[in-house]
Amino acid sequence: MDTELKFAVYNGDMPERLPSVDDKNYRKVLRKIDSIRGVIRDEQGNELSVAYPNIIATREELRRTPANILLTNPTMLEYIMLRDRDKNLINEKQNNGDSTLRWIALDETHTYTGAGATEIAMLLRRILLAYGVTTDEVRFATSSATIGNGGTETLKEFISGITGLHIDQIRCVNGKRKGFG
Repeated sequence: MDTELKFAVYNGDMPERLPSVDDKNYRKVLRKIDSIRGVIRDEQGNELSVAYPNIIATREELRRTPANILLTNPTMLEYIMLRDRDKNLINEKQNNGDSTLRWIALDETHTYTGAGATEIAMLLRRILLAYGVTTDEVRFATSSATIGNGGTETLKEFISGITGLHIDQIRCVNGKRKGFG
């Protein structure tokens, strides 16, 4: 099924823009963009197919047309909050008045400990403020292969601490590994 949703992986690897053809890095950056978009070219360099036509592959394109789904990391979130040129990536409201921020997903949650956990908690609060939403208006999804080892209540307390959610709002879902000896 096709969708019109645009998405991007905004990290340090995302090219700023496709340089001009005469730029010495043109072919290198084009290969990176083609890799991101899943482009297959013929021997003459003509596009034969694009596996991911809705992915935004450069920062310039992302700033021009912000993504519906943005996958990023804490460092890049900080840049979005600080850089004037990235400010439009934070759009408080849609045309119908609904918030554009609906989900925050945190992977490898067990890596947030000590000062790192405090920093991510403060970053999440600044993001919520920037979007003009509260924790009740956003869904959080966190994952970790090891954080549950301390028990469900410990996990809930930790997630409550970094997200600002009340402990009663947090539900833990356990899983089992498959296919790993």
